[in-house]
Amino acid sequence: MMFKQYLQVTKPGIIFGNLISVIGGFLLASKGSIDYPLFIYTLVGVSLVVASGCVFNNYIDRDIDRKMERTKNRVLVKGLISPGVSLVYATLLGIAGFMLLWFGANPLACWLGVMGFVVYVGVYSLYMKRHSVYGTLIGSLSGAAAATNR
Repeated sequence: MMFKQYLQVTKPGIIFGNLISVIGGFLLASKGSIDYPLFIYTLVGVSLVVASGCVFNNYIDRDIDRKMERTKNRVLVKGLISPGVSLVYATLLGIAGFMLLWFGANPLACWLGVMGFVVYVGVYSLYMKRHSVYGTLIGSLSGAAAATNR
């Protein structure tokens, strides 16, 4: 049962959505010659970084999630995982993901992951979501940047 809660707080749907872009970009860049170890390191690294960002987002939004029908049953809102444990979990996921990208893929992949993470957690979650009607647009840029390589 505990595994399910730790999985839910990472927002698997968001991870999956990001991986679709990663897979598409990777396959296009490979031009028919896939480096499978690099592919796996990239997929797992990106998954962990996105999961980390989602856990941080859940931590940041736990106060407003209580008030919304759609989000009132999230793991942190219900107290199934403590805020402190979620911060440790998010941090460990991020460290593991960035290390996999840096050492398993390449430094550029890691830096792109850092930029997406900063936009999602720093700009979107901490600021734009609560202060601007354009919050969702800003939040989507972190995923779009990786897909378009811009």
